[in-house]
Amino acid sequence: MDYATSLKDGAFKNSNLAKVFNEVLDKNDENAFAIVDFKPYTAAFNAPENRVIADGGTFENEECVGVLIFEMPIDEINKIMTDDQHWSEVGLGETGESYLVADDHTLRNEPRFFIENSEKYFENLKKTDISEKILHQIDSHNTCIGIQEVETECTIAAFKGESSTKINIDYLGVPVLSSYKPLKINGLNWVIVSKIDRKEAFVAVDRLQNEIIIMLIATMVLIIVISYFTSRMLTRPIKSLTISAIELTKGNLKMPIEVNQTDEIGVLANSFRSMQNALSKLINDLEESNQTLEEKVHARTHELQKQKHLLEEKNKEIMDSINYAERIQRSFLATKGLLDHHLEFTTNDNQLVDIPKESDSSYFVFFKPKDVVSGDFYWASQLNNGNFAFCCADSTGHGVPGAIMSILNISSLEKAIEKDTEPHHILSKTREFIIERLKKDGSAEGGKDGMDCSLLVLNKDKTQLTFASANNPVFIVRKNSEQQTSNIELIEFKPDKMPVGKHDKDQVPFTLQTVSLQKGDVIYTLTDGMPDQFGGEKGKKFMIKNLKNLFLSISHLPMDDQYAKLDEEFTNWKGDNEQVDDVCIIGVRV
Repeated sequence: MDYATSLKDGAFKNSNLAKVFNEVLDKNDENAFAIVDFKPYTAAFNAPENRVIADGGTFENEECVGVLIFEMPIDEINKIMTDDQHWSEVGLGETGESYLVADDHTLRNEPRFFIENSEKYFENLKKTDISEKILHQIDSHNTCIGIQEVETECTIAAFKGESSTKINIDYLGVPVLSSYKPLKINGLNWVIVSKIDRKEAFVAVDRLQNEIIIMLIATMVLIIVISYFTSRMLTRPIKSLTISAIELTKGNLKMPIEVNQTDEIGVLANSFRSMQNALSKLINDLEESNQTLEEKVHARTHELQKQKHLLEEKNKEIMDSINYAERIQRSFLATKGLLDHHLEFTTNDNQLVDIPKESDSSYFVFFKPKDVVSGDFYWASQLNNGNFAFCCADSTGHGVPGAIMSILNISSLEKAIEKDTEPHHILSKTREFIIERLKKDGSAEGGKDGMDCSLLVLNKDKTQLTFASANNPVFIVRKNSEQQTSNIELIEFKPDKMPVGKHDKDQVPFTLQTVSLQKGDVIYTLTDGMPDQFGGEKGKKFMIKNLKNLFLSISHLPMDDQYAKLDEEFTNWKGDNEQVDDVCIIGVRV
């Protein structure tokens, strides 16, 4: 059908024959060659066309006038790949074979089992997932080449450029031992695979394994028989020694040891007799010294009980002293009666309580000492001009030292208000008194102790707030509109960055700040105890930012409810962590 047709523009211009012809012709080189893979050929009634090779060209006057083209017969490829069907002679046994696969994953030589028994081969193929269409093509063309697909683990790996030997499942679904590698032939992308059924490949190994198992079983039986008779010879005297040992453990030191041999067991029996004699002597010695030991134990026990009693008494004395110190410290703090009177409360019981109970409260004091006594304190007093001053302070230290320092700080405040009524002057005077008092400990400068605090003064009609702050800020939450309760703002007043005490700025006067108050304003003053508390999911500090947001969220609530919210937030944040510092927060609603 292709006779006398043009390979350039004829009916078979897209065939493999035309492809190699044009590829060599285009190179215009007498040394040029080209090769193509199998492909169905119309001129051969769509039978697979053998691999076509074009080798060089015929030149006259530097012009190519002809191309030599030939086909490589499939039979020759089959002969090479099957070793002329002598599989057993080349070491492939009863099930081994070698085959070629092209990049379309179809075979390029006939499988061994197809050559040996095509009917059985078809039966095995039908057990796989191969399509009926491919089976029909193999049957009609009587060949697997270019039709049957072989896409196994090995061929996929070989097309990726890998070479190896491994056990895998072949194209018939049988476990095989395969070796594979890519074949990089110019113009072709093939892989070669040699494989043999795993069962046949490892038959020698399995046979050796079975022989070893039989030998092991026989050896174990022989060892058991020998061990049985040997153990009977050894265990009889050992059982006798065991009975004697049990009696010795029960305290029967007169039990006779009747084993008399010269071997190792006899040596063991002599050792038991020596141990029996030694134990008898030891028990006699223990009985003699037991009385003395009991007397020493009794004396030592009595001494320990005496020391325990002394420790309990000392501990009680210390706790009593701390509790008494707590009573003394509380006597210096602002009383509930004083706060109620000047912050428009109706009661005047002159007793301090931590949680206000009145529903119409205009203030709260959130006070949580780290220990029984505290370095934080809250203090209040009516000034000589009739205005009302209150203070939230953090003394140096906490516990007993902090409490003592707080008493000194309160005493200095009370002395300072006799001299002046302006909060910034009061703090300056307080600083002078603290430094002067602490000089009496023998230090030249009076140490570095003192307090951080905010001293706030309300005028008589509660329309103006004046204050001075040492390291502790003051906040006011204010409504922008009475109709919109959510339209609120938090005003922060920065403190002076210095304490009330000895400092490199102790000659610098404190700053007076003045604020005109509006009805509904909520004033907050605090120490650093709550912002510095560690807790939460990540164990971090609460931080002043979170506390300001909390003030904004609770400022519309009654003051006793605000106290409860602060207490709940602090408890939840702290969790199982230790409280790190004293906590004091004062809130006042105008």
